[in-house]
Amino acid sequence: MSDDVRLGLIVGGAVAVLVAIVWRFAVLRRRRRRVGRGLEAQDPQERARAGIALVDGGLHRSARPLLAHVAREPDARVRHAIALAVARRQWEPVDSKQVTQLREWASLELEQQGEPVHGFGPAVTRLSDMGGPRLPGPSPAAPDPDPASPEPAPAREHDGVSWQAPDAGGSE
Repeated sequence: MSDDVRLGLIVGGAVAVLVAIVWRFAVLRRRRRRVGRGLEAQDPQERARAGIALVDGGLHRSARPLLAHVAREPDARVRHAIALAVARRQWEPVDSKQVTQLREWASLELEQQGEPVHGFGPAVTRLSDMGGPRLPGPSPAAPDPDPASPEPAPAREHDGVSWQAPDAGGSE
């Protein structure tokens, strides 16, 4: 391959990367403007939707504009919707001071509105803890069956695992 062809490929690749970077920044800027207009809308539902959409993009990205917005948001319903959206993203790592502040605000806001936020408990990792199949063996003591309730479905054996059909009462 000649030097001119090689140079042309390098320049062409660099131009393509530059165009991709400029395009990406233009898309992000357009999205920020659209969400910013939504946060400044007259309709409270539109402001709430814009806040939720901003949170859905990630707490790290949305913390700074949301903190600025909620400080001046007059409608408690909008603040409540945004705080719930933040609380739903408890799984996201805290990687900045703004994310910590946003979570603290959301927790306080929900408490003030009578809806306290509790952290998630430990993850359920065993299938049997989630109502899945149980291995044969001793089972915990079951309460006396209600004589008025129908008979539970019989257990089926498949590859050494007992599958019990859910009872009609919906309890396990």
